Amino acid sequence: MRLVPKSTVVVAGGSATIPVTVDNGLQQDLTGVELRVLSSRPERLTARDRAVPVQASRAVSRTVRIRVEAYANGPVLLTARLYTTADGRPWGAPMTFTADVRSVPSGAVLFVLGGTGLIVLAVAFRLRRARRR
Repeated sequence: MRLVPKSTVVVAGGSATIPVTVDNGLQQDLTGVELRVLSSRPERLTARDRAVPVQASRAVSRTVRIRVEAYANGPVLLTARLYTTADGRPWGAPMTFTADVRSVPSGAVLFVLGGTGLIVLAVAFRLRRARRR
């Protein structure tokens, strides 16, 4: 059983889901294991789910989705690792990959929404004024 290596993942927006593939090469079903993802820069990106349970049939790959929350732009190194649920010990080698956070600051979104609202109000005002004539 191992985590399948991945390249850089792009996180666009304030929250996203990152897929992590677990390859069960064993001849038995996989139970009693959880996936944990740790961030090297928690002020930029954190995993919303502390631990996600993993279950896979024998000789099958399973994709587990990890929900993350982005706070600032830039690259973040993430480490994914399997742990046993019975005693919390690590299982297998950790997998490290980069998440490139490209979120839009909420201030910019509010600015665009405010501008759009003003345009709609201006158009409504002009239409109302044209009807009165």
